[in-house]
Amino acid sequence: MSDSQKTIILCIDRDNDIGEKTRFRGPIIGEKNCLEAAKELLLNDPEDTDANSIFGALKIKNELKENSEVVVLTGDRNVGIKSDKVLSEQLEFVISKLRPKDAIIVTDGAEDEFIIPIIQSRLPILSVKRIIVKQSETLESSYYVLKDFIKNIATNPKASRIFIGLPSIAIILIALFGGWAWRLILLTIGAYLLIKGFQLEDISANLARATIKILMKSRITLFSFVVGLAFLVSGIVFGYNEIRASLTLEFLTTILIFLKKGIPFFSLSCFFFWLCRLASKERYENIYKYLTQLAVIFAISIFSYSTVDFLLNPTKGSGNLLYSIFLGFISIGLFVLVERLHAIERVKGIKSLARYRKLKKKIKLKRK
Repeated sequence: MSDSQKTIILCIDRDNDIGEKTRFRGPIIGEKNCLEAAKELLLNDPEDTDANSIFGALKIKNELKENSEVVVLTGDRNVGIKSDKVLSEQLEFVISKLRPKDAIIVTDGAEDEFIIPIIQSRLPILSVKRIIVKQSETLESSYYVLKDFIKNIATNPKASRIFIGLPSIAIILIALFGGWAWRLILLTIGAYLLIKGFQLEDISANLARATIKILMKSRITLFSFVVGLAFLVSGIVFGYNEIRASLTLEFLTTILIFLKKGIPFFSLSCFFFWLCRLASKERYENIYKYLTQLAVIFAISIFSYSTVDFLLNPTKGSGNLLYSIFLGFISIGLFVLVERLHAIERVKGIKSLARYRKLKKKIKLKRK
């Protein structure tokens, strides 16, 4: 069998441990040279697995009956593009010198096998043999999977925000608020799953952008929004505390007590949200429209409170319920009437201005 039909047994050291820890430099060609490199590597670092790979390659050569040669390729300590480029150059040198017909690949783990597609593009691969100490095979494979995962998190901004940013916020909240932080974290996770589950991403993004835009317009708007939000949260808290004290009651009664305690705060919250929206407007030509909205908030608030009070105390709350309905209709009707009168006056003003401009134009034409 001629040299042109030689099979080479390639041992790959992608991170160049051999070059860093011994006097040998890749490519190392020949059984004698490879054996000396493996012995020197073990003497300098008995725990290095690259020596096992070289001995594994020598064992395969002894088992083969056909013409073969052992070759060790060494890369670079900077594993990646630089090391793969060095390995490609060494491989080209070995092919031009030995002119092999195919190759058997011997590695010591998953990382060295990244070079296999490069070898396969230049030379047929007969077999791949992984030489790993038995008790560390699963551990080493898991190590490289974990290493790639951590590297992806560190380099990918989107992944780092999820796997590093969110846990860090959770840790800070737990450190500051203790047990209450878990409720906030669970609330956040629930809201996220709700948005994802019902595909509300676009609506949530638009709402967030509109809220930020409103808050950035003026300090009054920001203050009004914060106050309104505080009253909303206060209403929920007060209602919840009252429910906790009334858990022995029926479910409907418990809900009514919750609403009775929370409605005043919810109403104040709506008022400040209304004030927030009003303050964000740059022009106030249609101010009566916003006053009508305020009247609606007032009417709904007193009616809701009176209704809940009536359901809890039917004998005492009936008079307040009728009074709230009457007061609500009066307040809304009054502001709607004012808004309509203002709209009529505005239309008349526009028509008068149009007639004035038309008359002025005719006078100019007559003078000409």
